[in-house]
Amino acid sequence: MSVNELLTDRHLHTTYSDGKNSLEEMVQAAIARGMQQIAITDHMPLPFSDECAIPKDRLLEYREAVLAAKKTYARQIDILLGIELDYLPQHLDWVQEIVALGWDWVMGSVHFLSIGDTVDQPYIVDYAENVFREVLEKGAQGDIRKLCADYYANVQALVQTGWIDCLSHIDLVKKNNRNNQFFNQNESWYQEMVREVLYVVKSFDVMVELNTAGLVKPCAEQYPSEWIIKQCLSRGIPLVLNSDAHCTEEIGREFERFLTLLDITSPASGERRSRDLTLINFSSPTVGEGRSRDLTLINFPSPASGEGTSTRGEHHESKKSTGNT
Repeated sequence: MSVNELLTDRHLHTTYSDGKNSLEEMVQAAIARGMQQIAITDHMPLPFSDECAIPKDRLLEYREAVLAAKKTYARQIDILLGIELDYLPQHLDWVQEIVALGWDWVMGSVHFLSIGDTVDQPYIVDYAENVFREVLEKGAQGDIRKLCADYYANVQALVQTGWIDCLSHIDLVKKNNRNNQFFNQNESWYQEMVREVLYVVKSFDVMVELNTAGLVKPCAEQYPSEWIIKQCLSRGIPLVLNSDAHCTEEIGREFERFLTLLDITSPASGERRSRDLTLINFSSPTVGEGRSRDLTLINFPSPASGEGTSTRGEHHESKKSTGNT
Protein backbone atom coordinates (compact mmCIF):
# COMPACT_ATOMS: atom_id res chain seq x y z
CA MET A 1 0.00 0.00 0.00
CA SER A 2 1.40 3.42 -0.95
CA VAL A 3 1.51 6.44 1.33
CA ASN A 4 -1.14 8.14 -0.77
CA GLU A 5 -3.48 5.20 -0.26
CA LEU A 6 -3.15 5.80 3.45
CA LEU A 7 -3.40 9.58 3.31
CA THR A 8 -5.56 12.00 1.37
CA ASP A 9 -4.84 15.46 0.01
CA ARG A 10 -7.51 17.94 0.99
CA HIS A 11 -5.91 21.21 -0.07
CA LEU A 12 -5.68 21.58 -3.86
CA HIS A 13 -6.00 24.64 -6.09
CA THR A 14 -7.01 24.95 -9.72
CA THR A 15 -7.16 27.66 -12.35
CA TYR A 16 -10.42 28.80 -10.77
CA SER A 17 -8.16 30.67 -8.31
CA ASP A 18 -4.34 30.75 -8.42
CA GLY A 19 -3.58 27.20 -9.53
CA LYS A 20 -1.68 26.43 -12.72
CA ASN A 21 -3.72 23.40 -13.79
CA SER A 22 -7.39 22.92 -14.51
CA LEU A 23 -9.78 21.04 -12.26
CA GLU A 24 -9.80 18.13 -14.69
CA GLU A 25 -6.00 17.98 -14.78
CA MET A 26 -5.70 18.06 -11.00
CA VAL A 27 -8.24 15.27 -10.58
CA GLN A 28 -6.61 13.07 -13.19
CA ALA A 29 -3.17 13.62 -11.67
CA ALA A 30 -4.48 12.67 -8.22
CA ILE A 31 -5.95 9.47 -9.64
CA ALA A 32 -2.66 8.69 -11.37
CA ARG A 33 -0.88 9.05 -8.00
CA GLY A 34 -3.23 6.53 -6.39
CA MET A 35 -5.12 9.03 -4.27
CA GLN A 36 -8.40 7.83 -2.83
CA GLN A 37 -9.68 11.23 -1.76
CA ILE A 38 -8.96 14.87 -2.56
CA ALA A 39 -10.57 18.19 -1.76
CA ILE A 40 -10.61 21.03 -4.25
CA THR A 41 -10.15 24.14 -2.11
CA ASP A 42 -9.74 27.20 -4.27
CA HIS A 43 -9.48 30.59 -2.60
CA MET A 44 -12.81 32.19 -1.83
CA PRO A 45 -13.89 35.37 -3.64
CA LEU A 46 -12.66 38.50 -1.89
CA PRO A 47 -14.39 41.87 -1.37
CA PHE A 48 -11.32 43.70 -2.67
CA SER A 49 -8.98 43.36 -5.62
CA ASP A 50 -6.97 40.15 -5.68
CA GLU A 51 -6.04 38.06 -8.70
CA CYS A 52 -5.51 34.86 -6.72
CA ALA A 53 -9.11 34.38 -5.57
CA ILE A 54 -12.10 32.91 -7.38
CA PRO A 55 -13.90 35.80 -9.08
CA LYS A 56 -17.25 36.30 -7.34
CA ASP A 57 -19.14 35.86 -10.61
CA ARG A 58 -17.53 32.43 -11.13
CA LEU A 59 -18.23 30.95 -7.70
CA LEU A 60 -21.38 29.13 -8.82
CA GLU A 61 -19.55 27.81 -11.88
CA TYR A 62 -16.75 26.57 -9.62
CA ARG A 63 -19.17 24.72 -7.37
CA GLU A 64 -20.97 23.12 -10.31
CA ALA A 65 -17.69 22.05 -11.91
CA VAL A 66 -16.42 20.36 -8.74
CA LEU A 67 -19.75 18.61 -8.18
CA ALA A 68 -19.74 17.43 -11.80
CA ALA A 69 -16.21 16.05 -11.40
CA LYS A 70 -17.26 14.41 -8.14
CA LYS A 71 -19.97 12.54 -10.05
CA THR A 72 -17.89 11.77 -13.13
CA TYR A 73 -14.98 10.27 -11.19
CA ALA A 74 -16.96 8.74 -8.33
CA ARG A 75 -15.70 5.21 -9.05
CA GLN A 76 -12.08 6.31 -9.19
CA ILE A 77 -11.69 8.91 -6.44
CA ASP A 78 -13.68 10.69 -3.76
CA ILE A 79 -13.75 14.42 -4.50
CA LEU A 80 -14.80 16.89 -1.83
CA LEU A 81 -16.32 20.25 -2.72
CA GLY A 82 -14.12 22.57 -0.72
CA ILE A 83 -13.18 26.19 -0.27
CA GLU A 84 -10.30 28.01 1.40
CA LEU A 85 -11.84 30.76 3.50
CA ASP A 86 -10.01 33.89 4.54
CA TYR A 87 -10.71 35.49 7.87
CA LEU A 88 -11.65 39.12 7.18
CA PRO A 89 -12.89 40.73 10.41
CA GLN A 90 -14.20 43.80 8.58
CA HIS A 91 -16.11 41.67 6.06
CA LEU A 92 -17.61 38.83 8.10
CA ASP A 93 -20.96 39.16 6.36
CA TRP A 94 -19.20 38.54 3.02
CA VAL A 95 -17.49 35.42 4.36
CA GLN A 96 -20.69 34.21 6.01
CA GLU A 97 -22.56 34.29 2.70
CA ILE A 98 -19.94 32.02 1.16
CA VAL A 99 -20.02 29.59 4.10
CA ALA A 100 -23.82 29.45 3.91
CA LEU A 101 -23.67 27.94 0.41
CA GLY A 102 -22.68 24.60 1.98
CA TRP A 103 -19.40 22.72 1.47
CA ASP A 104 -18.01 19.25 2.05
CA TRP A 105 -14.73 20.64 3.37
CA VAL A 106 -13.79 24.13 4.58
CA MET A 107 -10.19 25.19 5.10
CA GLY A 108 -9.61 28.38 7.08
CA SER A 109 -6.69 30.76 6.57
CA VAL A 110 -5.33 34.13 7.62
CA HIS A 111 -3.55 35.66 4.63
CA PHE A 112 -4.46 39.29 5.36
CA LEU A 113 -4.25 41.68 8.29
CA SER A 114 -6.50 44.75 8.50
CA ILE A 115 -4.35 47.20 10.41
CA GLY A 116 -5.09 50.91 10.70
CA ASP A 117 -6.70 52.27 7.53
CA THR A 118 -6.24 49.10 5.46
CA VAL A 119 -9.81 47.81 5.61
CA ASP A 120 -10.45 48.14 1.88
CA GLN A 121 -7.12 46.58 0.91
CA PRO A 122 -5.58 44.85 3.93
CA TYR A 123 -1.94 43.98 4.34
CA ILE A 124 -0.83 40.69 2.82
CA VAL A 125 1.01 38.46 5.29
CA ASP A 126 2.53 35.87 2.98
CA TYR A 127 3.87 37.82 0.04
CA ALA A 128 7.56 38.20 -0.79
CA GLU A 129 10.03 39.23 1.90
CA ASN A 130 10.23 42.88 0.84
CA VAL A 131 6.45 43.17 1.18
CA PHE A 132 6.52 41.44 4.56
CA ARG A 133 9.07 44.02 5.71
CA GLU A 134 6.75 46.78 4.54
CA VAL A 135 3.85 45.23 6.46
CA LEU A 136 6.05 45.00 9.53
CA GLU A 137 7.15 48.62 9.31
CA LYS A 138 3.90 50.28 8.23
CA GLY A 139 1.39 47.98 9.88
CA ALA A 140 3.19 47.10 13.09
CA GLN A 141 5.62 50.00 13.44
CA GLY A 142 8.54 47.57 13.20
CA ASP A 143 7.32 45.53 16.18
CA ILE A 144 7.36 41.85 15.21
CA ARG A 145 5.62 40.87 18.44
CA LYS A 146 2.73 43.17 17.55
CA LEU A 147 2.49 41.70 14.05
CA CYS A 148 2.53 38.13 15.38
CA ALA A 149 -0.02 39.04 18.07
CA ASP A 150 -2.36 40.51 15.44
CA TYR A 151 -1.87 37.48 13.22
CA TYR A 152 -2.57 34.88 15.91
CA ALA A 153 -5.51 36.88 17.30
CA ASN A 154 -7.06 36.63 13.84
CA VAL A 155 -6.35 32.89 13.72
CA GLN A 156 -8.13 32.47 17.06
CA ALA A 157 -11.09 34.50 15.84
CA LEU A 158 -11.30 32.43 12.66
CA VAL A 159 -11.51 29.21 14.65
CA GLN A 160 -14.15 30.71 16.96
CA THR A 161 -16.55 31.39 14.09
CA GLY A 162 -17.25 27.65 13.91
CA TRP A 163 -17.18 27.89 10.12
CA ILE A 164 -14.13 25.76 9.34
CA ASP A 165 -13.22 22.10 9.41
CA CYS A 166 -9.46 22.55 9.26
CA LEU A 167 -7.00 25.35 9.95
CA SER A 168 -4.61 25.99 7.05
CA HIS A 169 -0.88 26.69 7.53
CA ILE A 170 -1.40 27.79 11.13
CA ASP A 171 2.03 29.48 11.43
CA LEU A 172 2.06 31.15 8.01
CA VAL A 173 3.49 34.29 9.62
CA LYS A 174 6.88 32.51 9.64
CA LYS A 175 7.00 32.17 5.84
CA ASN A 176 9.77 34.76 5.37
CA ASN A 177 11.47 34.02 8.68
CA ARG A 178 14.52 32.41 7.11
CA ASN A 179 17.23 31.78 9.71
CA ASN A 180 15.07 33.46 12.38
CA GLN A 181 15.71 36.85 10.80
CA PHE A 182 12.46 38.31 12.14
CA PHE A 183 11.84 36.29 15.29
CA ASN A 184 12.98 33.15 17.11
CA GLN A 185 10.32 30.45 17.33
CA ASN A 186 11.92 29.18 20.54
CA GLU A 187 11.25 32.39 22.43
CA SER A 188 8.58 32.10 25.09
CA TRP A 189 6.42 35.02 23.89
CA TYR A 190 5.99 33.42 20.47
CA GLN A 191 5.33 29.91 21.74
CA GLU A 192 2.76 31.23 24.20
CA MET A 193 0.82 32.85 21.35
CA VAL A 194 0.74 29.56 19.48
CA ARG A 195 -0.29 27.58 22.56
CA GLU A 196 -3.22 29.94 23.11
CA VAL A 197 -4.35 29.29 19.54
CA LEU A 198 -4.08 25.53 20.04
CA TYR A 199 -6.21 25.78 23.18
CA VAL A 200 -8.96 27.42 21.10
CA VAL A 201 -8.49 24.91 18.26
CA LYS A 202 -8.97 22.03 20.67
CA SER A 203 -11.98 23.70 22.30
CA PHE A 204 -13.71 24.17 18.94
CA ASP A 205 -12.86 20.69 17.66
CA VAL A 206 -11.03 21.97 14.58
CA MET A 207 -8.34 20.03 12.71
CA VAL A 208 -4.89 21.41 11.97
CA GLU A 209 -3.25 21.04 8.61
CA LEU A 210 0.29 19.74 8.19
CA ASN A 211 1.07 21.65 5.00
CA THR A 212 4.11 20.60 2.99
CA ALA A 213 4.16 23.77 0.85
CA GLY A 214 6.36 25.47 3.43
CA LEU A 215 9.23 23.21 2.42
CA VAL A 216 9.69 25.21 -0.79
CA LYS A 217 9.12 28.64 0.80
CA PRO A 218 11.83 30.86 2.36
CA CYS A 219 11.23 29.31 5.80
CA ALA A 220 12.19 25.94 4.28
CA GLU A 221 10.03 23.87 6.60
CA GLN A 222 6.48 22.59 6.70
CA TYR A 223 3.60 24.44 8.30
CA PRO A 224 3.45 24.07 11.23
CA SER A 225 6.90 23.71 12.76
CA GLU A 226 7.78 20.39 14.35
CA TRP A 227 7.29 21.64 17.91
CA ILE A 228 3.74 22.72 17.03
CA ILE A 229 3.02 19.34 15.43
CA LYS A 230 4.12 17.66 18.66
CA GLN A 231 1.90 20.03 20.65
CA CYS A 232 -1.05 19.03 18.46
CA LEU A 233 -0.35 15.34 18.96
CA SER A 234 -0.02 15.71 22.71
CA ARG A 235 -3.32 17.62 22.89
CA GLY A 236 -5.22 15.17 20.68
CA ILE A 237 -5.76 17.72 17.91
CA PRO A 238 -6.30 15.91 14.58
CA LEU A 239 -3.67 16.61 11.93
CA VAL A 240 -4.44 16.46 8.21
CA LEU A 241 -1.50 16.03 5.83
CA ASN A 242 -1.97 18.30 2.79
CA SER A 243 0.18 19.53 -0.07
CA ASP A 244 -1.51 22.87 -0.81
CA ALA A 245 -0.80 21.97 -4.44
CA HIS A 246 -1.12 24.64 -7.09
CA CYS A 247 -0.11 22.34 -9.94
CA THR A 248 -0.30 18.62 -10.70
CA GLU A 249 3.32 17.93 -9.76
CA GLU A 250 2.74 19.13 -6.19
CA ILE A 251 -0.09 16.76 -5.28
CA GLY A 252 1.03 14.63 -2.33
CA ARG A 253 4.30 16.58 -2.19
CA GLU A 254 6.81 15.16 0.31
CA PHE A 255 4.18 13.21 2.23
CA GLU A 256 6.55 10.30 2.86
CA ARG A 257 8.99 12.29 4.97
CA PHE A 258 6.35 12.97 7.62
CA LEU A 259 5.59 9.36 8.49
CA THR A 260 8.55 9.35 10.85
CA LEU A 261 7.77 12.74 12.33
CA LEU A 262 4.21 11.63 13.00
CA ASP A 263 5.53 8.32 14.34
CA ILE A 264 3.63 6.28 11.78
CA THR A 265 5.16 3.08 10.48
CA SER A 266 4.72 2.70 6.73
CA PRO A 267 1.90 0.26 5.95
CA ALA A 268 4.36 -1.65 3.76
CA SER A 269 6.09 -2.84 6.91
CA GLY A 270 2.90 -4.37 8.19
CA GLU A 271 2.54 -2.16 11.27
CA ARG A 272 0.65 0.97 12.17
CA ARG A 273 0.66 2.89 15.41
CA SER A 274 -2.99 3.15 16.38
CA ARG A 275 -2.47 6.19 18.61
CA ASP A 276 -1.31 8.44 15.78
CA LEU A 277 -3.68 6.97 13.25
CA THR A 278 -6.45 8.11 15.55
CA LEU A 279 -5.07 11.63 15.86
CA ILE A 280 -4.53 12.11 12.15
CA ASN A 281 -7.82 12.40 10.33
CA PHE A 282 -7.86 9.86 7.49
CA SER A 283 -11.61 9.40 7.31
CA SER A 284 -13.83 10.92 4.66
CA PRO A 285 -16.33 13.51 5.90
CA THR A 286 -19.85 12.45 5.06
CA VAL A 287 -21.43 14.95 2.72
CA GLY A 288 -24.25 16.72 4.47
CA GLU A 289 -23.26 15.38 7.88
CA GLY A 290 -20.11 17.36 8.52
CA ARG A 291 -19.49 20.13 10.99
CA SER A 292 -22.63 21.98 12.02
CA ARG A 293 -21.91 25.60 11.14
CA ASP A 294 -23.52 28.37 13.14
CA LEU A 295 -24.26 30.84 10.39
CA THR A 296 -25.35 33.54 12.81
CA LEU A 297 -23.01 36.42 12.11
CA ILE A 298 -20.45 36.71 14.89
CA ASN A 299 -19.44 40.33 15.37
CA PHE A 300 -15.90 39.86 16.59
CA PRO A 301 -14.10 43.16 17.06
CA SER A 302 -10.94 43.75 15.08
CA PRO A 303 -7.97 42.45 17.12
CA ALA A 304 -6.35 45.28 19.01
CA SER A 305 -2.63 45.63 18.86
CA GLY A 306 -0.74 43.44 21.28
CA GLU A 307 -3.81 41.46 22.40
CA GLY A 308 -2.71 38.05 21.26
CA THR A 309 -4.14 36.50 24.40
CA SER A 310 -7.66 37.58 23.57
CA THR A 311 -10.33 34.98 22.91
CA ARG A 312 -11.72 37.07 20.04
CA GLY A 313 -12.04 35.73 17.85
CA GLU A 314 0.55 32.90 1.20
CA HIS A 315 -0.40 36.29 0.22
CA HIS A 316 0.18 35.62 -3.10
CA GLU A 317 3.22 35.83 -5.10
CA SER A 318 1.95 36.47 -8.62
CA LYS A 319 -0.71 34.18 -10.01
CA LYS A 320 1.84 33.38 -12.65
CA SER A 321 4.31 32.12 -10.05
CA THR A 322 3.93 29.34 -7.48
CA GLY A 323 0.62 30.56 -6.20
CA ASN A 324 -0.58 31.03 -2.67
CA THR A 325 0.69 29.07 0.27
